[in-house]
Amino acid sequence: MTTNLEQKAKQAVDSDDGQDASGIGELHSLSCCGSAKFFCRHSYKDVGRRKCNFCLAFCSVFIVVLATLVINTVVTFGPIIFLKVGEAKVGQFDAVMVPKKVNFNSWDSFQNV
Repeated sequence: MTTNLEQKAKQAVDSDDGQDASGIGELHSLSCCGSAKFFCRHSYKDVGRRKCNFCLAFCSVFIVVLATLVINTVVTFGPIIFLKVGEAKVGQFDAVMVPKKVNFNSWDSFQNV
């Protein structure tokens, strides 16, 4: 006599395309394309079972890749960006010379020159 739980476990194993519970016996006998197909099939089944986990993992990988691309672009174009910002303030000059503040009301400022 088998219990209801044992029957459900047996059905779960049997419904998994005739594979054993771990699926490892079939994996060792497959070629490269066959093992890729095996992993894709089981990954697709796992996505169907755990949609929330898949969405979280996909979003976190997407954010990491996007941040890496942004950082790489900023590092690549950093000198050009700083050059444009510098030229926007002063033009194409390397240095800006401004006169010292002169007080025209005092005669001493003209004698110190």
